[in-house]
Amino acid sequence: MKAIIYSRVSSPSERQNTERQILDLTKYAEISNMEIKKVFSEKISGTTINTERNILIECLEYAKSEEIEIVLFSELSRLGRNILQVQEIIKWFADNKINAYFQKEQLTLLNDEGEVAPTTTILIACLAMVAQIERDNIKFRLNSGRQRAKGKGIKMGRKNGSTETIEVKKEKYPISINLLKKNYKMVDIVAIATSKGEKISLPTVKRLKKLVS
Repeated sequence: MKAIIYSRVSSPSERQNTERQILDLTKYAEISNMEIKKVFSEKISGTTINTERNILIECLEYAKSEEIEIVLFSELSRLGRNILQVQEIIKWFADNKINAYFQKEQLTLLNDEGEVAPTTTILIACLAMVAQIERDNIKFRLNSGRQRAKGKGIKMGRKNGSTETIEVKKEKYPISINLLKKNYKMVDIVAIATSKGEKISLPTVKRLKKLVS
Protein backbone atom coordinates (compact mmCIF):
# COMPACT_ATOMS: atom_id res chain seq x y z
CA MET A 1 0.00 0.00 0.00
CA LYS A 2 1.37 3.40 -1.01
CA ALA A 3 1.40 5.88 1.87
CA ILE A 4 2.71 9.33 2.76
CA ILE A 5 3.27 11.00 6.11
CA TYR A 6 2.12 14.47 7.08
CA SER A 7 3.54 15.95 10.29
CA ARG A 8 3.04 19.37 11.86
CA VAL A 9 4.13 21.40 14.87
CA SER A 10 2.80 24.83 15.76
CA SER A 11 6.01 26.68 16.53
CA PRO A 12 8.74 27.54 14.00
CA SER A 13 11.31 27.54 16.82
CA GLU A 14 13.93 24.82 17.23
CA ARG A 15 12.28 23.66 20.45
CA GLN A 16 9.58 21.91 18.43
CA ASN A 17 10.17 19.49 15.59
CA THR A 18 8.35 16.72 13.77
CA GLU A 19 10.93 13.97 14.27
CA ARG A 20 8.91 11.99 16.82
CA GLN A 21 5.78 12.07 14.68
CA ILE A 22 7.68 10.85 11.61
CA LEU A 23 9.50 8.11 13.54
CA ASP A 24 6.30 6.73 15.12
CA LEU A 25 4.38 6.79 11.83
CA THR A 26 7.28 5.18 9.95
CA LYS A 27 7.30 2.30 12.44
CA TYR A 28 3.53 1.93 12.02
CA ALA A 29 3.92 1.85 8.24
CA GLU A 30 6.58 -0.87 8.44
CA ILE A 31 4.41 -3.05 10.67
CA SER A 32 1.42 -2.50 8.37
CA ASN A 33 3.38 -3.31 5.17
CA MET A 34 2.98 0.22 3.82
CA GLU A 35 5.46 1.85 1.48
CA ILE A 36 6.23 5.44 2.48
CA LYS A 37 6.58 7.39 -0.75
CA LYS A 38 7.17 10.83 0.78
CA VAL A 39 7.16 12.75 4.06
CA PHE A 40 5.67 16.23 4.43
CA SER A 41 6.60 18.36 7.45
CA GLU A 42 5.16 21.71 8.37
CA LYS A 43 5.78 24.28 11.10
CA ILE A 44 2.64 26.35 11.28
CA SER A 45 -0.18 27.09 13.72
CA GLY A 46 -3.14 24.72 13.68
CA THR A 47 -5.42 27.75 13.57
CA THR A 48 -4.12 28.82 10.14
CA ILE A 49 -6.75 28.48 7.43
CA ASN A 50 -6.26 25.61 5.00
CA THR A 51 -5.62 27.82 1.97
CA GLU A 52 -2.54 29.30 3.69
CA ARG A 53 -1.02 25.94 4.66
CA ASN A 54 1.19 25.41 1.65
CA ILE A 55 2.77 22.14 2.80
CA LEU A 56 -0.60 20.58 3.58
CA ILE A 57 -1.90 21.63 0.16
CA GLU A 58 1.22 20.15 -1.46
CA CYS A 59 0.66 16.94 0.51
CA LEU A 60 -2.93 16.56 -0.66
CA GLU A 61 -2.06 17.36 -4.27
CA TYR A 62 0.74 14.78 -4.20
CA ALA A 63 -1.58 12.16 -2.70
CA LYS A 64 -4.05 12.68 -5.53
CA SER A 65 -1.58 12.91 -8.43
CA GLU A 66 0.52 9.93 -7.30
CA GLU A 67 -2.49 7.76 -6.44
CA ILE A 68 -1.52 7.46 -2.78
CA GLU A 69 -3.83 5.13 -0.90
CA ILE A 70 -3.44 6.49 2.64
CA VAL A 71 -2.04 9.55 4.43
CA LEU A 72 -0.68 9.02 7.94
CA PHE A 73 -1.09 11.57 10.76
CA SER A 74 0.13 11.33 14.35
CA GLU A 75 -3.23 12.66 15.59
CA LEU A 76 -6.34 14.40 14.34
CA SER A 77 -5.25 17.81 15.67
CA ARG A 78 -2.37 17.77 13.12
CA LEU A 79 -5.07 18.61 10.58
CA GLY A 80 -5.83 21.74 12.60
CA ARG A 81 -7.61 23.08 15.65
CA ASN A 82 -10.62 24.56 13.93
CA ILE A 83 -13.51 22.16 13.46
CA LEU A 84 -14.68 23.68 10.17
CA GLN A 85 -11.19 23.53 8.65
CA VAL A 86 -10.77 19.92 9.77
CA GLN A 87 -14.13 18.91 8.32
CA GLU A 88 -13.18 20.54 5.02
CA ILE A 89 -10.08 18.33 4.73
CA ILE A 90 -11.96 15.22 5.83
CA LYS A 91 -14.48 15.85 3.05
CA TRP A 92 -11.60 16.15 0.57
CA PHE A 93 -10.31 12.73 1.60
CA ALA A 94 -13.78 11.20 1.30
CA ASP A 95 -14.47 12.79 -2.10
CA ASN A 96 -11.14 11.59 -3.49
CA LYS A 97 -11.40 8.11 -1.95
CA ILE A 98 -8.04 8.54 -0.22
CA ASN A 99 -7.77 7.05 3.26
CA ALA A 100 -6.34 8.77 6.34
CA TYR A 101 -5.01 7.24 9.54
CA PHE A 102 -4.71 9.05 12.89
CA GLN A 103 -2.32 7.21 15.19
CA LYS A 104 -3.17 8.70 18.57
CA GLU A 105 -6.89 8.05 18.11
CA GLN A 106 -6.26 4.68 16.38
CA LEU A 107 -8.74 5.89 13.77
CA THR A 108 -8.92 5.07 10.05
CA LEU A 109 -11.13 7.34 7.98
CA LEU A 110 -12.49 5.04 5.26
CA ASN A 111 -13.98 1.58 5.77
CA ASP A 112 -13.43 -1.44 3.53
CA GLU A 113 -15.98 -0.08 1.04
CA GLY A 114 -14.08 3.19 0.72
CA GLU A 115 -16.73 5.18 2.57
CA VAL A 116 -16.73 7.21 5.78
CA ALA A 117 -18.91 5.41 8.31
CA PRO A 118 -21.48 7.63 10.09
CA THR A 119 -19.96 6.77 13.48
CA THR A 120 -16.52 7.84 12.21
CA THR A 121 -17.94 11.17 11.04
CA ILE A 122 -19.45 11.81 14.46
CA LEU A 123 -16.24 10.80 16.26
CA ILE A 124 -14.08 13.07 14.10
CA ALA A 125 -16.44 16.01 14.66
CA CYS A 126 -16.32 15.46 18.43
CA LEU A 127 -12.52 15.16 18.51
CA ALA A 128 -12.10 18.25 16.32
CA MET A 129 -14.40 20.20 18.63
CA VAL A 130 -12.38 19.07 21.66
CA ALA A 131 -9.17 20.29 19.96
CA GLN A 132 -10.77 23.66 19.22
CA ILE A 133 -12.05 24.02 22.79
CA GLU A 134 -8.59 23.12 24.12
CA ARG A 135 -7.07 25.82 21.90
CA ASP A 136 -9.63 28.38 23.09
CA ASN A 137 -9.02 27.44 26.74
CA ILE A 138 -5.26 27.87 26.36
CA LYS A 139 -5.81 31.27 24.75
CA PHE A 140 -8.18 32.27 27.57
CA ARG A 141 -5.72 31.22 30.29
CA LEU A 142 -2.87 33.11 28.63
CA ASN A 143 -4.93 36.29 28.31
CA SER A 144 -6.19 35.91 31.88
CA GLY A 145 -2.62 35.50 33.14
CA ARG A 146 -1.51 38.61 31.28
CA GLN A 147 -4.35 40.65 32.76
CA ARG A 148 -3.54 39.48 36.31
CA ALA A 149 0.12 40.31 35.78
CA LYS A 150 -0.74 43.79 34.51
CA GLY A 151 -3.03 44.26 37.52
CA LYS A 152 -0.08 43.57 39.81
CA GLY A 153 2.01 46.13 37.97
CA ILE A 154 4.14 43.61 36.11
CA LYS A 155 5.25 44.96 32.75
CA MET A 156 4.67 42.69 29.78
CA GLY A 157 6.76 42.38 26.62
CA ARG A 158 10.36 43.39 26.09
CA LYS A 159 12.38 44.89 28.90
CA ASN A 160 13.28 48.56 28.68
CA GLY A 161 16.31 49.10 26.52
CA SER A 162 16.01 45.74 24.76
CA THR A 163 14.60 47.11 21.50
CA GLU A 164 16.91 46.30 18.63
CA THR A 165 18.01 48.99 16.20
CA ILE A 166 17.12 48.75 12.50
CA GLU A 167 20.75 47.99 11.69
CA VAL A 168 20.83 45.09 14.17
CA LYS A 169 17.61 43.65 12.74
CA LYS A 170 18.99 43.82 9.20
CA GLU A 171 22.06 41.90 10.30
CA LYS A 172 20.04 39.41 12.35
CA TYR A 173 17.25 38.66 9.83
CA PRO A 174 18.70 39.15 6.31
CA ILE A 175 16.84 36.19 4.81
CA SER A 176 13.45 37.25 6.16
CA ILE A 177 13.90 40.85 5.09
CA ASN A 178 14.90 39.74 1.59
CA LEU A 179 11.79 37.55 1.33
CA LEU A 180 9.59 40.40 2.58
CA LYS A 181 10.93 42.61 -0.18
CA LYS A 182 9.91 39.89 -2.65
CA ASN A 183 6.36 39.91 -1.21
CA TYR A 184 6.42 36.36 0.16
CA LYS A 185 3.64 35.44 2.58
CA MET A 186 4.69 35.88 6.20
CA VAL A 187 4.00 32.25 7.15
CA ASP A 188 6.17 31.12 4.21
CA ILE A 189 8.93 33.49 5.28
CA VAL A 190 9.02 31.92 8.75
CA ALA A 191 9.21 28.42 7.27
CA ILE A 192 11.89 29.27 4.69
CA ALA A 193 14.04 31.39 7.00
CA THR A 194 13.86 28.81 9.80
CA SER A 195 14.86 26.02 7.43
CA LYS A 196 17.94 28.06 6.53
CA GLY A 197 18.93 28.55 10.18
CA GLU A 198 17.49 31.99 10.81
CA LYS A 199 15.65 32.01 14.15
CA ILE A 200 12.50 34.05 13.65
CA SER A 201 8.83 33.99 14.62
CA LEU A 202 5.69 35.22 12.90
CA PRO A 203 5.31 38.26 15.24
CA THR A 204 8.90 39.26 14.43
CA VAL A 205 8.21 39.01 10.69
CA LYS A 206 5.18 41.26 11.17
CA ARG A 207 7.39 43.83 12.90
CA LEU A 208 10.02 43.57 10.18
CA LYS A 209 7.40 44.20 7.53
CA LYS A 210 6.95 47.72 8.87
CA LEU A 211 10.64 48.37 8.22
CA VAL A 212 10.57 47.35 4.57
CA SER A 213 7.12 48.69 3.62
